[in-house]
Amino acid sequence: MHRLARTILSVWLVAIALLVARDGHAHPGDRYTISLITMSPGDPIFFRFGHNAILVRDSLRRTHQVYNWGTFSFQEEGLITKFLQGRLTYWLSVQPLGPTLAHYDSEHRWLVEQELNLTPEQKLQLVRKIEENARKENREYRYHYYRDNCSTRVRDVLDSVLDGKLKAISHQPATLTYRGQTSRLVADLEWGRFLLNLAMGNYIDQPITEWEELFVPEKVQQMVRKVETVDATGQTVPLVRVERTLVEAPHRKPPPDMPPNRTWSWLIVGLLGGLLFAALGYRLVSYPAEESAKPSVGRRLALAIPLGAWSTVTGFLGLIFVFFWTMTDHEVAYHNENLLQANPLTAAFPVISVGLMLGKPWALRAFKTLAYVVASLSLFGLMAKALPWFTQVNGDSIALFLPVWFGLAAGPIVHQIRNKRIARPKDASAPDSSGGPQDVGTQHSPKA
Repeated sequence: MHRLARTILSVWLVAIALLVARDGHAHPGDRYTISLITMSPGDPIFFRFGHNAILVRDSLRRTHQVYNWGTFSFQEEGLITKFLQGRLTYWLSVQPLGPTLAHYDSEHRWLVEQELNLTPEQKLQLVRKIEENARKENREYRYHYYRDNCSTRVRDVLDSVLDGKLKAISHQPATLTYRGQTSRLVADLEWGRFLLNLAMGNYIDQPITEWEELFVPEKVQQMVRKVETVDATGQTVPLVRVERTLVEAPHRKPPPDMPPNRTWSWLIVGLLGGLLFAALGYRLVSYPAEESAKPSVGRRLALAIPLGAWSTVTGFLGLIFVFFWTMTDHEVAYHNENLLQANPLTAAFPVISVGLMLGKPWALRAFKTLAYVVASLSLFGLMAKALPWFTQVNGDSIALFLPVWFGLAAGPIVHQIRNKRIARPKDASAPDSSGGPQDVGTQHSPKA
């Protein structure tokens, strides 16, 4: 019995010695498995860009932690003010893998894991970086839609442990601009796509590289597939060791590869709106002057109501765009040429519309003057495309607004031209001041 006990104890001690010897030669980074996880776009417009994060599996602690740089809180103090000022704060949060999978499964969004072929040194370096970043005093950052978001943070931390290999293969010019990528990802939400493009200036039309294009999580997922690295044995291997789907969403349609071109559709809408305002404006100014000192109530209301509604929207948008450009950190909204289309001057039209409803003489004069000014500025926005300083891609905006503003100005102009044509024949047939036409071709001498 004692011999059996001594034998078991000896085997146990030998096993412990072997484990200690093995651990003595093991690298601290061997315990980690590092993966890039990418989530598909969701249904709300602010989820249409997708998402990504870093997954760290720790075999020693038996944990699977998701490091997510896309965290913010609706309960944050002053959230609305910070959003309007372009000063939103995001932070790095850490969450177990299980709840993350459950969340994206509930939203019917796929989640793909790409296990990365990193050396133990690279794994340890990455874990130390993101754990330091996750500390309360370090985790927050100023969010930027394109230059500093959840995806660029993942991009940067991966590139830092890859000694710049990710950036090195991403130096080529990108196929699309920031605007092109934005339009592509929200292509099936047309009003959202239109308003996003309307609100953002020429900053998002500048040429970018594939590196800058990695603000889109899908692009990071695609780019890491192209990276090659050197493993612990000195062999050149693909960065992605294995790729697996953790959450399936078979009915989730991928976004198109290119942004849609719907300028003609917006032009049709603009022409219909322009024809409507032209007809209503002409009807307003062409009332019979001999019957009444002002247009009838029906004619005034027919123009004033739709004009007031339309210009309330355009005027509000124009004022918001001026605010974004002059008083906020919304860099993407600076130098917005759409101020010539959704013109802040149109904020005066609702007041003029009330005056038209009440039959005020000044309102009709103000309506004509402002219609001419707004139409002229809208036309300038189109003609200025020939100049090198006007590079914003805003064809959809011009296609919608220019016909509407021209239609609004066309009613009074057509009426004025028509009145001149009618008056011209009357002037030609009017009697001469000397008493009428005289025949000067033949003279008769008086009879004696």
